[in-house]
Parts: sequence; C-alpha cells; structure tokens
Amino acid sequence: HKNMADMAAHGVRTLFLQSPRSGRRATGLVSDPWLLAEFLLAADRTDMAVVAWYLPKWTSDDEDLDRLVALSAFEALGHRFDGISVDIEWKDDDLQPAERSRRLVALGRRLRSAVGTDTLGAIVVPPVVTDVINPDFWPGFPWDQIRTTYDVWLPMSYWSFRTEEHADPRYYTAENIRLLRENLGDGSAVVHGIGGVGAADGTDMPDPGEPLAVLDDLEGFLVGLEEAGAVGGSIYDWVTTGSEARQRLAEAFSGS
Repeated sequence: HKNMADMAAHGVRTLFLQSPRSGRRATGLVSDPWLLAEFLLAADRTDMAVVAWYLPKWTSDDEDLDRLVALSAFEALGHRFDGISVDIEWKDDDLQPAERSRRLVALGRRLRSAVGTDTLGAIVVPPVVTDVINPDFWPGFPWDQIRTTYDVWLPMSYWSFRTEEHADPRYYTAENIRLLRENLGDGSAVVHGIGGVGAADGTDMPDPGEPLAVLDDLEGFLVGLEEAGAVGGSIYDWVTTGSEARQRLAEAFSGS
C-alpha cells in the first residue's frame, strides 16, 4: 500500500486504523476485510505495527463487543493487528452518564475476558476537558473501574479546538497526561499522546471542516510528550498533516 510506504519513509512506527463502524451502512462485523488485509500485509513489508480502533456506541445488544472481538481475531496470511483500541467518547444517545459508564465498564471487562492478553488501548477524551473545561461532558467518568482493563492510554489532546492556555500544545499535552495518570491513580501509566488536529503548513490538503493545528505547534507538542514521559505520540490524522510537518515529525522522532 503506497501510503504505508510513505508513512514508513517518514519514520511512522505505528498506524492507528479505524475499522469497523457501527451503523446502518456497516456490513459484517469487520468492514472492508480485503482492505484491512492489504494494510496488514503492507505493514509486514514496512516493519510497522497496526492498531485497529473502534468507536462503541453503547448499544444494549452485543454489537460493540462482537465488532471488537472480530477485530482481535482478524487475520491475513498469519498477520494480525498488534493491538485493539477503544475510542471512548460517544455521547449522541439518550443514556444517563451513570448508565453510559456502566456499559463502558461492562464492555471493557467482557472484551478483556474475550481477547486474553491482547494489547488493549483506551482512546479517551482529554481529562482537561472532562475535569476542567466541561465537567458536564461525562460526569463520574469511571477511571478507577476501567484502570486495569487497558494497557495503553491515548488522550485526544486536540489543542486546535481550544482557546487561551489550553490552546498551548506543550501545556495541553503534558497536563492531559498528568491528569490522566492522577485519575487512574497510576503515575507510571503507559500513555501515547495524540495531538492535532492535523498540522497545516501550506501544503494543499483536504479541508477537514475543523480548525487545524499549525507547523509551529509541533515543537511544543513534542516537548510536552517528553516532559510527561509519554511512550510515544502521533498527530490525528495523516491526511491533514502537511508534507513539511510530516518531515519535521520524522526528524524529531528519529532521535527518540
């Protein structure tokens, strides 16, 4: 896959790939299996890890669990995903926060039981949002009850949406990781910080319809990751990260 070769040339070590999606248009538990197979085979050629992620919608049936387990079991010529990440942010429902939390906890426990020792990641709304900016976003988020379910934590620290001090990439990145570990009660929790959205540098790219980060933000983002002791970091997403920004990230991470 040509995109994988380009990513590898820029020093990308892990690709986070969304599949499948929940919804009426979804077909099968795993969407586009042939395309997923292409990514896994290309990852093998480029020595890149691939983590599949899925956005659960907390339905009362087993759809979320079945889709996640199907991703864990997905295989192409002996190649499987290196990890599965759960994107924990869906709120477009009629659930009360306590019930949504209950379903989140139950899903995580059943998923861990089903996949055994597979690496599981939790992609979470940044704690600066849930604890400081908008405590009504998800009141009583069950950090303590999901603490032992996941191996890696991935806060979505998209500073391009923020204003004032929260728009500072260095502060926002490091503070989200600090608060995350505080909420988990684990100062050594493994964290991969997600930044962005994108990184505009003058390169012609698709309009994502949302505010983008800029090239000069990247230095602060990288410093924030280092200060917080993150295991790694990435920008969401590849398509909205310009060519110069990609090169700057490649140079920064090549020395890490």
